[in-house]
Amino acid sequence: MDVDEFKIKIMPLKDKLFRIVKRLLNDYETSEDALQEIMIKLWDKRNELEKHPNLEALVVTITKNYCIDLIRTKKIIPMEMNEEILEHHSDNPEIELEKSEVNNVLNNAISKLPDIQKLILQLKDIEGYSYEEIANILDKSVGTIRVTLSRARNQLRNILVNKYKFNYEKY
Repeated sequence: MDVDEFKIKIMPLKDKLFRIVKRLLNDYETSEDALQEIMIKLWDKRNELEKHPNLEALVVTITKNYCIDLIRTKKIIPMEMNEEILEHHSDNPEIELEKSEVNNVLNNAISKLPDIQKLILQLKDIEGYSYEEIANILDKSVGTIRVTLSRARNQLRNILVNKYKFNYEKY
């Protein structure tokens, strides 16, 4: 894989990879550094990458594994999530404030989920991966992914309803 091919196949995934790294590490600066290291790692493995049938799944798997290794080796303690999931903007400051508050409550609730549930929720509901792609990335069965995602959603709903008295039907 040459430079141009790398730019065409790998670079468009950079934003998606950053969101995944950010979700796993929960720190903006650490996530930026980690993404740079991941991109270097991908460049170093560029000749191996082109042999893989599902390039995006492989890249996400490499990203996930790098973050897990980073957490284990450097004992990174994830901080509260600050990345906005809701990215709709308005000229009305009241609406923006309300969206910001909802976003903070949602991020706080997501941070209480187990890591595997956070990751699957991120990959499916935010990044839009299919069950099969997630199963391939995490090396788990589709059934396991479906069950874990269902449990994550239920647990998230329970946290929001019980702890925050959140009326999710409003949104």
